[in-house]
Amino acid sequence: SLVFWIAETIYNILYMAGYVDDDASGARRDDLVWFAPFQEHIPSPLARLLSLYDDLGIPYERRKQLWGPCLPYIGFSVDIDRFSFTLPEDCKANLIATIQKFITCTPGHRRRSIHEFQALAGHINWALNVFPLLRPCLAHIYHKLSNKSDPHTKAYINSGITRDLEWFLRRIDTLPRVRIFAAAAWT
Repeated sequence: SLVFWIAETIYNILYMAGYVDDDASGARRDDLVWFAPFQEHIPSPLARLLSLYDDLGIPYERRKQLWGPCLPYIGFSVDIDRFSFTLPEDCKANLIATIQKFITCTPGHRRRSIHEFQALAGHINWALNVFPLLRPCLAHIYHKLSNKSDPHTKAYINSGITRDLEWFLRRIDTLPRVRIFAAAAWT
């Protein structure tokens, strides 16, 4: 918070957003300045922020300084030109593979640990930030997890869970990106 205050008050870097150790700002496409440490042109708000980091002795890595119209941010792909965000394709493929592996059982092996149920529910819940209409797929999993505390306890993957997750898999590729302005209207 103090660094953001310094950035805004002293360095006049406006419209910054921060989430844990990720910072974001905006600039016009033609608002580039030469940044000697990188030996390239970068957006001026980023150059001013990195100069502030240099002045304060805060380390940063070149590979983590990103800019452009479509960027990864806290695991999502944010597209400024479309005012939308979604899961990157590799993350979506990983989620699909995780769900498929979870529900693919050989006869007599339809049990998973509570920890595995929780891990899957967490993974899906993270994806629901960009696919909010798929929330119903967790209903049977949450019911299965209710009143269970031992992560090693085994629980059956019942037909309701399988149906919900298959429904999720059929729809994940058909849903559009979350539009930032449309999402803001929900609040």
